[in-house]
Amino acid sequence: MSFSLCVFCLSFFLGVSARAQDWEKVELQSLALGENIWMLYGAGGNHVLAVNSDQALLVDSDYSEVSEKLLAIVKELVGQVPLQVVNTHWHFDHVGGNQALKKSGAVVLAHENVRKKMISGQYLAVIDHEQPPAAEEDLPDQTFTDKLEIQQGDERIQLFHVPKAHTNGDAMVYFSQANVLHTGDVMFFCGYPFIDINSGGTIDGVIDAVKVALSYCDDDTQVVGGHGPVTDKNGLEQYLGIMVDFRQAIAQAKADGQGLEEALASDVTAEVDEQWGKKMFPPAAFREMVYRSLPE
Repeated sequence: MSFSLCVFCLSFFLGVSARAQDWEKVELQSLALGENIWMLYGAGGNHVLAVNSDQALLVDSDYSEVSEKLLAIVKELVGQVPLQVVNTHWHFDHVGGNQALKKSGAVVLAHENVRKKMISGQYLAVIDHEQPPAAEEDLPDQTFTDKLEIQQGDERIQLFHVPKAHTNGDAMVYFSQANVLHTGDVMFFCGYPFIDINSGGTIDGVIDAVKVALSYCDDDTQVVGGHGPVTDKNGLEQYLGIMVDFRQAIAQAKADGQGLEEALASDVTAEVDEQWGKKMFPPAAFREMVYRSLPE
């Protein structure tokens, strides 16, 4: 399977990794989400870092090239405490720092499919990229299948799997006491998301996952997507509406007999494209992902 807009997507996914000299310029920043909990951002996907009772948990490990900077900002915020890391999925901008974090003493957790994907190596069709099998040092230490709960002092951290969404190994992470939800790349709050069809992702799985995410939210929940700014329950509901409307438009075009090329050239998603199609993935790229992921 090959995608039509590989050049654009390559520039998004690899970002500064395509220009090694830029790694020196990358700065990781922190945004306080409450007491002892932060969003970290600035290189790959968004992180959430929380510390309770001399234990810390970090969501995702970023690109390998920023590992030293990531370790430095974690140490600055939480000190030298035992660290657990959760990989929300297998993509290299979310697991690249695993080895460095493990060398520093961290324990890495992920859904079982993340470890399987990393062991076998993967092909990212959207950027025509072969990801080779990971070294043992890069792999998650522990895996879970459906749900996992971690208690850190008063904080109850819930990890839960949402199948066939962005990939087949997506995990969301909910910090109950802080009322903060990290969705991984199931949600991009800066434009259309990426559905990794080669890794089992589907638009229907994304929609179902957002509904599950909403079940964890109240009006005060802070929601951190894989990319983009922090949002809330209302933002999540708007995102769900966009995904549903987009899916409906492409499904109707497919039911009407439009082939892929016709759907790519059409304006069936014009209403939502006006708001979401001028960032991240352009409309035709997301149309292709949705079209290919729909059942025949």
